[in-house]
Parts: sequence; C-alpha cells; structure tokens
Amino acid sequence: MRTNDLTADLWTLALPLPRSYAVKGMTLSLSHVLITRLADPDGREGWGYSWFNFPDQCDAVASEARALLAEAGPSLDAMLQIERIDERRAAASTVHPLSKDAASAWSMAAWDLAGHRDGKSCSELWGGLPHRSAHECYATALFADRTADELVEDARALRTQNFRVAKFV
Repeated sequence: MRTNDLTADLWTLALPLPRSYAVKGMTLSLSHVLITRLADPDGREGWGYSWFNFPDQCDAVASEARALLAEAGPSLDAMLQIERIDERRAAASTVHPLSKDAASAWSMAAWDLAGHRDGKSCSELWGGLPHRSAHECYATALFADRTADELVEDARALRTQNFRVAKFV
C-alpha cells in the first residue's frame, strides 16, 4: 500500500520454534509474527514486528494494523505518532485489546525509517548519546517449560555464544 511518500507493507508469518514449549496447558510449536515495513522513495526502509503465541491473535492484530495505517495518513510524521492515534481510537471506541501491538509494530518501523533517513540510531533520535557505537545485545529465548537444571544448561549455552544477558519468556 502506498501512503503518499511511503510504501507500507504488512505480513503475517507462522515460524517454527526450535523446540515446542507448554503454556497454559497447551503445547506450542509455532510463533506467529506480524511484520511491518515502511519504505521511502529513496529506498530506505524501516521494519517493525510483533509476535504472538496464537494465530487468531496475530490475525486480529493484522486487521488492527491495517485500520491504523488507513487512519494514520500519508506521512512519516503521522506514522511516528501512530501510538497516539491508537490511544485516541481506543478512547473513542471499542478496539481489539491487542491494538497496541499493531501500533507498536508500525511505530517500530517508523522510527527505524526515521533513523535511516537521518543517519542516526533510534537512541540518538530520542536524545541518547551519539558517541556510542554499539549496544549490548541480549538473548530472548523460550524458557517457560524448562526445569531449573535445563535453565542452567540453556544459560551456559547462551554464554558460550557471548551473551551476557538473557530475557526469559
């Protein structure tokens, strides 16, 4: 979809997990992902995403993402304010409880594109220090169904990959 000076794309994907895990009495083997992309006429791109355990959640958020895109308007400035637009929509009517996930995916893409246009990191755009050339990366892994011994084993494996921090989900 072309929005004046931007091209906007949205995809939903079902990605296989490296191993199945249990949540709320269900075994999950796929992660469902909404991916957003904004591109300007000069070929610069910004990407965003939001992920879900269940396909119906992803489909509902994709629908909200399309509605937000239609309402936001044709410019990067509008897309940078998409979370405010979502807040106004939520206050004025009944929107899906996961609409914030749609706004977040578009916002991520918009800020990514803004950084590419200005040649700055998002941290710099938000007032961070420009002299920093790298940020520490952390691992995100699915630990919900692991025993304590398995968690220790997983953490050690991540450490051998040079991760110093892991987020448990």
